Amino acid sequence: MFYDDVVYGFKACSSDSISEEWEYDHGRFETCICSIVKSESALLAENQESYGNLKTLVKIELTLIIKDKQMQETRYYICDEEGLNVAYFNALVRRYGVLKIIYTGIWM
Repeated sequence: MFYDDVVYGFKACSSDSISEEWEYDHGRFETCICSIVKSESALLAENQESYGNLKTLVKIELTLIIKDKQMQETRYYICDEEGLNVAYFNALVRRYGVLKIIYTGIWM
């Protein structure tokens, strides 16, 4: 399954770049960590071929704290562009939520 390959790819490969942002507003504290890897180094060859022009895998780890509740989620994105920096993806994903393929969220 492609999702499992993406998750394993991030565990097996060190990220090409990482960006971390914090935001505090009206009792809400949010952190966002964005990591990117080249798809060719993270995916098996047969999966790389089946997704055509796939170049970059993006992982977003969000933590949101509002009063006494904490929510954590991890999002994975795919991109057919290469050479874009991690801050670009971080801003794009946080503002527009584009390219999302996998979403997991848990309230604690």
